[in-house]
Amino acid sequence: MKTYFGYHRCERCGESMDNQFAACPNCGRESDFAEAGRSFRNFLMLSMQKQAGLMALSLVGLTVLSLIVSVLALSIHAGDDEAFAKTPGYLMLSNGIPYTLLLAGMLLLLWGSCKDLLLCFKKWKHVLMGLAFAAIMVVAAIGYYSLVIIPVYAALGIEAGTTNANQSALNQMILAYPAVGFIVFALIGPLTEELGYRVGLFGLSSRFGKPIGYAVTIVVFALIHFGFDKLGTAEPAIIELVNLPSYLIGGVCLTIAYDKFGIECSTTAHILYNSFALLTEVLP
Repeated sequence: MKTYFGYHRCERCGESMDNQFAACPNCGRESDFAEAGRSFRNFLMLSMQKQAGLMALSLVGLTVLSLIVSVLALSIHAGDDEAFAKTPGYLMLSNGIPYTLLLAGMLLLLWGSCKDLLLCFKKWKHVLMGLAFAAIMVVAAIGYYSLVIIPVYAALGIEAGTTNANQSALNQMILAYPAVGFIVFALIGPLTEELGYRVGLFGLSSRFGKPIGYAVTIVVFALIHFGFDKLGTAEPAIIELVNLPSYLIGGVCLTIAYDKFGIECSTTAHILYNSFALLTEVLP
C-alpha cells in the first residue's frame, strides 16, 4: 500500500516538498508522485505536523478548553452549581468561549498558511458547490428523520421530536441566545470542525491512503457528536444510537466535499447546513 509520508526534492527547483503535496510550493511544478498530484490537488497543502496539530486541537484541545472554562464559570458563580450547569447561559459559556479560543489557536498554527486558506475561497465555483452539498445534506437529514427516526420513535413509544444530547443542548443555547448562537454554531463551529477534521484528520489519515482517510474521518466526526454518557440508560441510549447515522451521513458529505472541491466547499456546505438547522429551531 502506497503511503504519503516523508519528503522528496522537486526536479525543477530542487526544493524539498511533502510527498502529499500536489505541486511544489516553491515553483508550482506538479508533484513527481503522480497519484499525489491527482488525489490531493484540492487539499490545503500543509505539513504533517500542522495536520496533526489541527487534529489534536479539535480532538483534545477543545475538550481541555471546555473543561477549564467550565471550572472557572462554576467557581465564579455563586449559588447552586448543579442547577447553574443546566442553564443555557452556562452551556453557552462552556461552548462559545472554547470554540472561539480553538479558532484563534488554529489560526495561529496556520499563520504562515492563512493567505493560502483565504485564497481558496476565491474559487467561486467550488464555493457554489458547497451550496449543492448543503442541499444534499438537508434532503438526506429530512429523509432519514422521516423514514427512520419517526418510525423508530413511534414503535418504541419515544416522544416525537426528541433529540439527542448534542442537539438538545444546542437547541437550548440557540433559543436563549440566537445571535451569539448563530455566530458560534453556524460560523465558528463549522470552520473549526472543517479545519480540524477535514484539513487535519482527513489530511493526516489520508497519508495512509484515501480509503483509510475516509473511514477514520467519517467515524470520528460522527462520534464527536455522540453522547457516550447516555449509554447507561435505555431510552437515551436508543436516541443516541438512532441519531448517529445522521452524523455519519453528514461526515460522508463534508469529507467528499473537501476531497473533491477543497476547504472552501466543505466549509460553505457546513455553514449553510448549520444555518438552516438553527433557523428551523429559532423561527416559529
